[in-house]
Amino acid sequence: MKLTRVEISPEHNITCTPFTVPISDDEPGEVLVVKFAGTYGVGSDGNQDAQYMRAMVVAAIEFVEPSGLIFDLTELRYEWGDRMHWVLHSGHRHYINGDLPYAVVVSPLCEQAISSLFLEEMEEDLSKMHRCLPDALKFLSKGEAR
Repeated sequence: MKLTRVEISPEHNITCTPFTVPISDDEPGEVLVVKFAGTYGVGSDGNQDAQYMRAMVVAAIEFVEPSGLIFDLTELRYEWGDRMHWVLHSGHRHYINGDLPYAVVVSPLCEQAISSLFLEEMEEDLSKMHRCLPDALKFLSKGEAR
């Protein structure tokens, strides 16, 4: 029997750093913030990057059991790749009544591509997109993501 070692790593230079933050002073629970930095491969060249990113998010969700999820993509260069929706849907079926509420923090490195992904591939409005972490946290704490 030949065992082949599995390396869970991105194809391109992407790092993942998870954090937690209280959802608010008035609500119990915490939000998982997953910060990705680096470069996501363009188109199908990003498929392994998406698999890596999703695996990291799902592992962090299982470990933390958060009330909400924020993707901090402010340091991620993302131009195009449909599998990014797999990453953003990492919290599906992980919440008590269905999907884990989430928000996305963007910067000029990814904002246009994430906007396009939301509108064209995911058929969602842009209410989950924010330009800073405090706004994303406020969005989740007000229950607007549910």
